[in-house]
Amino acid sequence: MEPRLRRGELYKCQEKKGEDEVKVLAFFEYCPEDFEKCVEKFRVAMADRATGSTKFPKQVFPTHGVGGEYKTIVIYEDPTDEQLNNVAIHYMPEMKMRFIPLIDAQKFIEQYFKEKKK
Repeated sequence: MEPRLRRGELYKCQEKKGEDEVKVLAFFEYCPEDFEKCVEKFRVAMADRATGSTKFPKQVFPTHGVGGEYKTIVIYEDPTDEQLNNVAIHYMPEMKMRFIPLIDAQKFIEQYFKEKKK
């Protein structure tokens, strides 16, 4: 079973510990008939980013299509809950999305063995 982390709690925990910035993998899915609406919303979001606005999270892996499907992925760096909400609100109702925090495997393994010794 995949562990479920609430995004806000993970962000607050790492902020307190002074850990590295959180990276979040975002999956988007849309219907073919909504393609043009999604493209227009994408252009608006990219134009907003180009002005230096922080309304949307910083992308460290830009939006990519998933081979012939009506899906895209992007990786955000250190997004706030408000920024993720802004993304969701901006693309609703045409796109469904899922945000997954990425955990550094090396740091997780180190922490695991450290905690296991207690």
